[in-house]
Amino acid sequence: MTTAATLETLRARGLAALQDGRLADSIDDLQRALALAPGDAQANLAFANLCIRLQQPELAVEHLQRVLAAVPGSEAARCGMAHALCALGRAADGLALLADVQAHNPRSRVAWMASGIIRERMRDDDGARRDYEAALALAPGDSAIRYHRAFLRLRAGDFAAGWADYEHRFGAGAVARPARRARRWDGAAVAALDIVAEQGLGDAIHFARFVAAARERARSVTLRVAAPLVGLLARSLDCRVIALDDPGGRERPAASIEMMSLPHALGLGDRCVEAPAAYLRADPRRADAFAALLPRHAVPSVGVAWAASSAHATEATPYSRRSVPAPLLRGLAELPGWRAVSLQVGPRARDAAALPGVLDAAPLLKDFDDTAALVAQLDAVVTVDTSIAHLAGALGKPVLLLAPYAANWQWMHGEATPWYPLLRSFRQDAPGDWSGPIRSAIAALSQRAETAVR
Repeated sequence: MTTAATLETLRARGLAALQDGRLADSIDDLQRALALAPGDAQANLAFANLCIRLQQPELAVEHLQRVLAAVPGSEAARCGMAHALCALGRAADGLALLADVQAHNPRSRVAWMASGIIRERMRDDDGARRDYEAALALAPGDSAIRYHRAFLRLRAGDFAAGWADYEHRFGAGAVARPARRARRWDGAAVAALDIVAEQGLGDAIHFARFVAAARERARSVTLRVAAPLVGLLARSLDCRVIALDDPGGRERPAASIEMMSLPHALGLGDRCVEAPAAYLRADPRRADAFAALLPRHAVPSVGVAWAASSAHATEATPYSRRSVPAPLLRGLAELPGWRAVSLQVGPRARDAAALPGVLDAAPLLKDFDDTAALVAQLDAVVTVDTSIAHLAGALGKPVLLLAPYAANWQWMHGEATPWYPLLRSFRQDAPGDWSGPIRSAIAALSQRAETAVR
C-alpha cells in the first residue's frame, strides 16, 4: 500500500472511530496518520476534533493553527477553531470568528451550522434556529442541519416536527444505523416486529415507554437492547427482550425499527408525552434484598450519581458538560436528615471515597435490575444527566437533576419535564459552575426532610 493510501485509510478509520465514540482507536489511527504526514490538513482537522472530545481544546487550537498556517482561508479550520474556543469556555469569541467567515462567504453552510450549534450552547435557541434556517436555505436537504434543528424543536415541545427532523440522525452520521433484519417499519400492523436500541442506556430507558404502543400494532415484538437492560425491560414491557448481540433464533421479523424512531413511526406527535409516568418495575426479590441495607425506620435515603461517560460529546465543552466533580457533592452526602447512597458505577465509582459517610453501592450493582431494585428502596435521587436520571424517573421516583448550563433536550426549558413528572431540573447559572444546582438540591432535600418531621 502506498503512503498516500495508508494515510487515507488511517484518516478514514480515525474519523469513523471518533464518530462512534471509540476515542482510543481514533487516537491511535490519527496519531499514525500525523506521523506519516505532520502537515496533512485533513489529519490535523480530524485530530483537532478528537482533542475537543478529549477535553484538550488547547491542543485542538495548535492543530488548527497548523492548518491555517498552510491554508489561511480554510473555512473548515476556522469553524473548527470556533468550536475549540467554545470548548475553552469562549463561545462568544467563537461566534465572532464565525461571523467573520460568514461576512466573507454568506453562503458558508458549515459556518451557519457551527454558529447554530454554539448558540445552542449559549442557550440562545432563537438565534440557533435562525442560523439553522439560514443553513437550510443554502442546503435544503442537508441531514446534519436537520438533525441539529431537531433538538431545538424537541426541547420546545414541537414534537411532530422534531421527530421528523430527528430521523436525519443517520444521514448526518451522528448515529450509526444498526444492521436491519427486515424492511423498515412504517407503523402499520405487522406480524413480527424487531425494535433495536441504537444509542445509550438512558435513551433506551427513555424510549422504552413507546414499546407498549408498538405492541398494539404487532402480534409479536422483540426488543434488542444492551445486555445490562435485558432483565429490567423484559419484566416491565411484556415483550421479548434480548441483548443486541443475541442472534435471536432463526425466525425473521416482518419489519424492524430503531428504538428512537418509535414516536415518529407511530405518528404520536404531541401525544408522545401521554405514556405512563412510571413504566418500569423493579424485581421485588432483589428490592427486598436491598431493603436490608436501608431499614425503613431510619432516616430517608437519597441516591447520588455524579458522572456521565467521558466519551460523550456533551463533555467536550463547559456549556454542556454533565459530570460533577464528586468532592463538590460533600454537602449533599453529609446533609442532616438523609442517608446518601452512591449509585455511581464505572470508572468514576471510586470517587465515592471523596464523600465521607456515603454508602457505596457500586460493588452490588451488576446490571440495571440491581440498580432499579436499589432505587426502588430510596426516597429520592440526585443525579447528573445520565442513565440513572431516566431509570429513577421511569420508576416513578422523585429526581433532582443537576443540569449543565445547556441541558439536553429531554429536560425542556424549565424545572419540569413532561417525560418524568417527579423530576425537577436545577440548572447552572453560568457554564461549568455547579454551586447553584447543588445548593438548590440541598435546599429541596432539607425542606422535604423538615416537612416529613412535621
